Amino acid sequence: MMRKKVNKNLDFNKRAVSAVVATVLIILITVAAVAIIWTSVIPMVRENISPSKACLDAVSQVGLGTEEGYTCRKSDDSGLKLQITRGEKDFELAGVQVMVSIGGNTYSTEYTGDMPDPNEEKVIEVAADDFDLPQGTTLSEIEKIEIAPIVKVGGTTKTCGTSASTRVIPTCSE
Repeated sequence: MMRKKVNKNLDFNKRAVSAVVATVLIILITVAAVAIIWTSVIPMVRENISPSKACLDAVSQVGLGTEEGYTCRKSDDSGLKLQITRGEKDFELAGVQVMVSIGGNTYSTEYTGDMPDPNEEKVIEVAADDFDLPQGTTLSEIEKIEIAPIVKVGGTTKTCGTSASTRVIPTCSE
């Protein structure tokens, strides 16, 4: 009788060992799957978050100086002077999209010239012809000016949302 009892215990121990091995294998497979997913998903998420973060910084940091009279319309309607202000955050500002509203329509152009560095202000000039205005429409009819930063992230540029606007557009005192 004693012999049967020993055999039952041995069978039970064999089953217990295979359950432990199976559990360890399942844990290892799960860890390997997580590692594979992690290494492929994280770079993709970083690529998508970087432009969004740069745009958040740019929209909060790029402005339109309207206090000192540097943002104005040239007296001969040949263009605009815009004072672009920039805060302290570090991002690559490639340019600004300038939008003018006239008679309920919006016309835009991109300026990608010399832009301000962090904590700087620069006056840029945008020609009236750059807006492709309809025949007979002049800049003296502008109702509003808006700017949207254009940021460079890696090898791509992204136009962000509107960061500043003004409805007061004085004539430049040249």
